[in-house]
Amino acid sequence: TDNNPNMIYGKNTTALGSGNDIYSSDRSNNDGTKAKMRFASSGVQNKMGGVNKVFMKRFKMALQEYQDTTGNKTPITITDSFRTRAEQEAMYARKGKTAAKPGYSLHEYGMALDADHRTLDEMDSMGLLAKYGLERTPFKLFQRNHAGATSDTKGSESWHVQPIEFRDDKTRR
Repeated sequence: TDNNPNMIYGKNTTALGSGNDIYSSDRSNNDGTKAKMRFASSGVQNKMGGVNKVFMKRFKMALQEYQDTTGNKTPITITDSFRTRAEQEAMYARKGKTAAKPGYSLHEYGMALDADHRTLDEMDSMGLLAKYGLERTPFKLFQRNHAGATSDTKGSESWHVQPIEFRDDKTRR
């Protein structure tokens, strides 16, 4: 494997900072944003410390612009953030192919968040995710029709957001 901390899955993430640049989970919003967030549980909030701080700043800037533009000051609910390898292994064991294999989830690298999809839908339709270098996860779905044949269709996880630097990556979540 590459020892460069700015390389994840062969993608150069220099613009996102090193793996040591993580988001501080203190509630002061000391990064200059006024974005309002809430956490689905204290466990999710506690794991925010593993999220890359540049990625988190982009997300909060997009969220702040959304909240300022729409007047919707309801905090977005963050349902998942950083995951340890053990947590990803447990999720993969529980969910199978609907979860990424351990080692292939951007959550394990602090490069993904899961949040309320309705707010993300609106942010996406306003172009705010793209404006701030974010996207939802594009991936292929393998669906079986009534005859058992599989078809290959594109889809996305409406609740998942990640830096655009991982576009066309083989990671799924």
